[in-house]
Amino acid sequence: MKNLVIISNWLERDTKSLFKLVTQLANINPGIEYHLCIVCNHSDNNKEKNTNKNFEYIYLELINILHHSNWPPTTTNLLFRENIGMNIGAWDFAWRRFPNFTHYMFLQDEVIVMNNNWLISYVDSIKTNNVTEETPFLIGESWNYKWDHPWSLLRKSNFNSISDGHSLTLGRVDFYLNTFKKWGVMHGDHGGHLRSLIWFTNYITLKKINGFNIGNTYGECIASEIAATLKVKQFKGFVSQIDSNHFRIFWHPEWRRDGTSKVI
Repeated sequence: MKNLVIISNWLERDTKSLFKLVTQLANINPGIEYHLCIVCNHSDNNKEKNTNKNFEYIYLELINILHHSNWPPTTTNLLFRENIGMNIGAWDFAWRRFPNFTHYMFLQDEVIVMNNNWLISYVDSIKTNNVTEETPFLIGESWNYKWDHPWSLLRKSNFNSISDGHSLTLGRVDFYLNTFKKWGVMHGDHGGHLRSLIWFTNYITLKKINGFNIGNTYGECIASEIAATLKVKQFKGFVSQIDSNHFRIFWHPEWRRDGTSKVI
């Protein structure tokens, strides 16, 4: 069993959150061996903007962190790509580059490790929920209950604000539904989904759902987040928070521990 942890980073921000997360991962007991892949998204016209964000600087800093760590990854890979599809685009890029792993953990670089055994807890959760490796699954830290309502009800709600998509006459719900149709994703009966702050799955699932859809606009990137849940369910798979409480193992600073947003 081989486990790959993939971290997405955006080079237009500083690298503090990336280095902080790598330090945490390498010094908080994962409970099981893992390999690490870091994907740095850059804006193509600004990739030489800051010399402190180049490959050599990040690589040397990672070497320094891992050299002084307690639980370093077995191997570490550093990839750079144009920022298409944001975090999910980076995750999809990485697993396709490294398809020879059993399990994949996808992390945004802003997340914070809250507990020991952060990886084995996810691996063990498969058996705990009576899910086999052959059954498609997607497990994370926070289910979006705000969208866990029928699409017809969401269309009438305050969440149905105008999308930034191709047609400004569409509300968010219809924009997402049209995007799902374009991608060949069955929209199901409601919009509940796992937030794309941290996802855990396996190669069998990624192969079956053909990975993640890549958004070209902000609206499409949100649709891609929802689509991941819908695609796994389309194959009668298992999608769930790892715990009854939000953010038990990983936490994102933009969210309260009850799964509500700090961002107004």
